[in-house]
Amino acid sequence: MSSVDELYIALEIEGKKVIFYDDFWGSNGFDKFGSGKQAGELVTFIDRIRRHKDCLLVMTTREYILEQGLEQNEELRRMVKDYELECRVEQYSDEEKLQIYYGHLKSSCLTWEQTRELQSHYRRVIYSPNYNPRVIELFTKHIKPDMSAEKCVVEFDKYIRCPQEFWKKIFHDLSEEAKILYMLTLIFPMPIEMQYLEKSYNDEMKAQTNTPEWKNFSDAVIELEKTVIRTDRYKRGEEGLLTITYQNPSARDFLIALVKENFEKYHTILIRNCQYYSQYVEYLKVLDEINASEEIYGEIYQSAVNKF
Repeated sequence: MSSVDELYIALEIEGKKVIFYDDFWGSNGFDKFGSGKQAGELVTFIDRIRRHKDCLLVMTTREYILEQGLEQNEELRRMVKDYELECRVEQYSDEEKLQIYYGHLKSSCLTWEQTRELQSHYRRVIYSPNYNPRVIELFTKHIKPDMSAEKCVVEFDKYIRCPQEFWKKIFHDLSEEAKILYMLTLIFPMPIEMQYLEKSYNDEMKAQTNTPEWKNFSDAVIELEKTVIRTDRYKRGEEGLLTITYQNPSARDFLIALVKENFEKYHTILIRNCQYYSQYVEYLKVLDEINASEEIYGEIYQSAVNKF
């Protein structure tokens, strides 16, 4: 389904049914479904579905887009809260990881031998700390038919342990604003409280004097949420607390390698945005990981001591 009108058409199908409305607020936030009148139409449809015994409605969107949408649509927010309609997927279970992995193998153009060999090595995939459906998808799309089944497994093991080519492509395709936001996550302890990251992002955008206009923070978060980060809500009073973490550890590993290769370029951005003691601590960890010179390390350490 891609619109409220299509939902009504699906509802007319006879018999028991499940209507699946994927990414109903759009991949870029509100590009499929806005606010105002459209929000009211969706609320009306959901209320109608509740009275049907032969139909289930499943709607999906990403965490941060959901939070924004509910803030702007009071009627929908109240309905979600009153009827307990919300179900958040915190992590993939092992069974779900396996289903996703097999699904990518099935939909790819692998030979039978390649598929069978990769299928038998599923444990290495689903138990990897770097598990990421997009990594699996990208790898399976680039396997050549003439690659031996054994080599497929060896190459995939390397790829999922350190998917640098995957992250290079992801980073290259990001907007400049999303690249900066991604880099700024490196100087925050995980999980990152959204409000502090937003302040850091806005400060950096203002410091980029050659950038008269830039994406707002929300749009940059939505862009990164597709591949790099995940947003979570923690209960703290009525409002709750929005936080950001990496989807998997390799997202941070890539940043470390990027800073090491381009230290002069990114050092200015990172040190300029160290406003809190914890940020200095995180940046010192980064400097240690990239084997920065003792002079640089000492300079940042002394700056932290003087400031706090």
